[in-house]
Amino acid sequence: MKFLCADKSLARCDLLKALLESNGIECVIKNEHMPFSGSGVGVFSPEPVFPELWVADEDQYEEALTIMGDSGDQAADSGTEDNHNACQP
Repeated sequence: MKFLCADKSLARCDLLKALLESNGIECVIKNEHMPFSGSGVGVFSPEPVFPELWVADEDQYEEALTIMGDSGDQAADSGTEDNHNACQP
């Protein structure tokens, strides 16, 4: 399993997961039920915890990056001001 990206938006991670899986790349979303710091829900984490998109088969990682790039999404190499890798256009 290999990390692709994380985002504040679970919906964005879900859309990318659907896109990748429609192209035969199995994915997993981690931290989808974890409240991130400042959410006002549940126990607060000292560090933000965002939903993360992972590729199940590491051999498909480069293909996943290509598909995400073709769809206009930036993946694991694009950090954000929140210091996580954004799954965003």
